[in-house]
Amino acid sequence: MFSFTLLLPFLLTVLPTCHGRPVHKNVFVQIRTISNKIQSHIDTNPISSKMIFMLPDVVPDKQPIQGIGSVVETLRAFQAIWDSLQDQNPELSPDLSPDLSGLCRYLEREMTNRHCPARKPRSFKDLDTFLKNHQTYSTPLRQAVLPRLKDYINRLLLTPDTLMTC
Repeated sequence: MFSFTLLLPFLLTVLPTCHGRPVHKNVFVQIRTISNKIQSHIDTNPISSKMIFMLPDVVPDKQPIQGIGSVVETLRAFQAIWDSLQDQNPELSPDLSPDLSGLCRYLEREMTNRHCPARKPRSFKDLDTFLKNHQTYSTPLRQAVLPRLKDYINRLLLTPDTLMTC
């Protein structure tokens, strides 16, 4: 009993810093803002039913959400895609890059505050190659990527508990 009494204060101070701490409500405001911008763009620029653009596996699709680290990794991939498309044709898309970048920075700070283990940065070599090879198709590519990004963002909104762990 004596050792448990000494251990309890330690556990009460350490456990809240590790996992399970709720994410600040502002992060969900950021996520909703991104979702609304995407939906607005989709509504004003509907995809033609005749246009089919198959995306390879290098473009995130149904990525599992396994904590903050996996979210940052997937958002960084979408940001790389969006930056490439924005560079090719800036007038055709909403500028999502600052929103994605801000969300990633916030989540990275959360990872640091929670003492999450460092993740090896993902290489976007295959993604960069795909984007370079499809530069002339920036408009259909953008229209194909937006629903995937919106789906991922909406899954984040539906599963807020995934942002509570590393």
